[in-house]
Amino acid sequence: MKKGVLYASITAIIVAMVGCSKYKVASFVMPSWDTQLSAPIFDRTYSLAEILQKDSVMVSNGDTTRLSSYPDNNLFYVQRVQEVQGIPVGATLSMQAIPSTPLTQGVSSFTIDSPDSISYVIPYPGGITKGQTAPVPAIPPTPENNLGPQAPFASYKSATISNGLLHITIANGYPATVHFSSGQVNILDANGNPLPIPLDSIQANSSFDTTLQLAGRVLTNNPTLSFTYSADSSSTPQTYQSDNLLSFNMGFTVLQVSQANAIVPSQAPVVIQNSIPLSEQDMVTSATIGSGYLYLSVTNHFNMSVYPVTVVINSLDSQNVPLTRQFTLSAAGSPGSSYTEPIDLSGYNLNMSDAYGNPTDSLRYTVTVGIPGSQGQFIDVDVANTIESSFSTSDIQFSSFSGVIHPKNTFTFASDTQQVDLGDFKMKFSGGITFLGDSTHLRFKVRSRGFPYFIHVSLTPMNSSLPNMVSPDSADTSVVVYPDQDNTVGLGRKFANAMNSFAINYGKIPDQFIITGYAKVNPLPQDIPPGVPYTPQTQPGSINDTDRIGITNTITLPLQVGILNAAFRDTTGSPVFDSTTSVRMGDVDSAKVYFDVNNGLPMTVLIKTSLLDTLTGMVTPLDSLAIPAAEVNQDGSVRLPTFQHNLLFLAGTQARAFASSRMIFLYQFLTPLGNPVGSQPVPFTETNTISLKVYGNFAFRVDKSLVGK
Repeated sequence: MKKGVLYASITAIIVAMVGCSKYKVASFVMPSWDTQLSAPIFDRTYSLAEILQKDSVMVSNGDTTRLSSYPDNNLFYVQRVQEVQGIPVGATLSMQAIPSTPLTQGVSSFTIDSPDSISYVIPYPGGITKGQTAPVPAIPPTPENNLGPQAPFASYKSATISNGLLHITIANGYPATVHFSSGQVNILDANGNPLPIPLDSIQANSSFDTTLQLAGRVLTNNPTLSFTYSADSSSTPQTYQSDNLLSFNMGFTVLQVSQANAIVPSQAPVVIQNSIPLSEQDMVTSATIGSGYLYLSVTNHFNMSVYPVTVVINSLDSQNVPLTRQFTLSAAGSPGSSYTEPIDLSGYNLNMSDAYGNPTDSLRYTVTVGIPGSQGQFIDVDVANTIESSFSTSDIQFSSFSGVIHPKNTFTFASDTQQVDLGDFKMKFSGGITFLGDSTHLRFKVRSRGFPYFIHVSLTPMNSSLPNMVSPDSADTSVVVYPDQDNTVGLGRKFANAMNSFAINYGKIPDQFIITGYAKVNPLPQDIPPGVPYTPQTQPGSINDTDRIGITNTITLPLQVGILNAAFRDTTGSPVFDSTTSVRMGDVDSAKVYFDVNNGLPMTVLIKTSLLDTLTGMVTPLDSLAIPAAEVNQDGSVRLPTFQHNLLFLAGTQARAFASSRMIFLYQFLTPLGNPVGSQPVPFTETNTISLKVYGNFAFRVDKSLVGK
């Protein structure tokens, strides 16, 4: 602590006592036949108890510094209570940046309009026409290895079928049974792989129908047929009823593709629904964003324009309207195929509670992408093509927050210089001082908001006259403070040790402290140093950016200190004699001034007296009185005051100096320092008193011609 702090306290106490003093000055008319006059000059008993009864504010720092007597030991303490610059909790209301989180969504398959059916034909053998009646010749086994359609499918050029039903009708227009070798007809896909149709034969003038599943097949728009056929004969004339010997008809009833070059009709929208975790173990019910940005990016990887693209951030709203963006994206690789926007979130509300009002840990959003199709154009489509969306945030600062928050980054609070000067003490006292660790202490009362905080506070003593000095010691502590509780943190002996260390090294009492520290809001258990008890808060809490962690510090200094050469002044307040009497003082030849002192203080008191001429300003030293300390008990309390009677003889000019002067009393104290002397500092209690009575005998000569001779 600072010497000036404690000295100022004691000075203020004693000066205040002096201010209550009463002095008695005789007013008299000197008879011409008297040669001697006795006159009271000063009579005052300084009682600490008397002062305490009148007013507990004893020093010149407003109503935050008080003098109190503790009933258990009647020991006086000077106590200063002051607010430390609060720690703004706005810094704790920041959300960790969410890195870019790309998410892609495509389609499982593209639906293509089923094209018109296509047909294949094998005409009659030469010379046979429809309507003719004649015997039927046999047809030997005849291969068909690449029978193509009369016209291709119109809606695609090639396609990998993910789901499709191919309906096939095979008609026999020959008036005899047609047989198929190997019992099948093969449809060849784009890679020449056969898709077999089980078929042994078809009766005369009959047809065969079947439906095939094409999933996984790659088809061109003109698939070919491969088979070997033969026909029976008839000697009985038959009428030919068809245009062809064999005819084939193929059509799709369902057609979905995973890859194709096709005319793509309108598709079902692509919908991306996702939630982004904010940060580990953070849970939000609701929050208002003071500042920050969300970065939105949506990219089209389809070979066609998509619209409308609608982005809805369900968890963010302004005036109860969710954050929404709508736009069009052109085909992949072309200008306008991507949309990016930094969205200023100032003033937006973050609502993340579930249906039951419980906080959640994720930001919910939906991206809906309309797929209007290729507008009659052939394009390449592939289920590997997607819509890609990504979100990221930066510098999110909440102005209010409700939920459970666990910021991961420690935040420091600005250093705060606290003045701890206790008034006039250091101005009126000088010398050395020591502090008792058990009685001298600093206590913090910390009021947290919304959540528990882990706080580490460090105090470094300083003296304003030594701005560049580095303190040899500091006092620090770590503690968890809880909301709505009386959190009191004491530094105790650490505080006294830091003050003594500074005083010993620099010969001055600290008159200010630099308070620094850091804090974590609702930290995780692994973030707490060993030995600091802590229970994290799991229930939602609320906090605003205007909230502060309030800190009030209370410095308690016992008037039980070691003082060397400390001093204070007192005076008679006005000249000893009034103006009428002062005129007659020119006839004074000599004087005897008596000092009666009862020292009930547990320290040696040196009283230096002098006269201050109110007309000339001249100071005339008179005498110095060394008054031994009162007898004390083993604990340092006063047992018996020490009385001392002193006589000061003044002659001539010195005696006549009382004519226009007032007396000045300079009190100097000497108590054990404790370090390095080794004895204990002395206590000051409300029973301590010191009294000073001053009176004088002034001798006159009737024959003025003899005065001063």
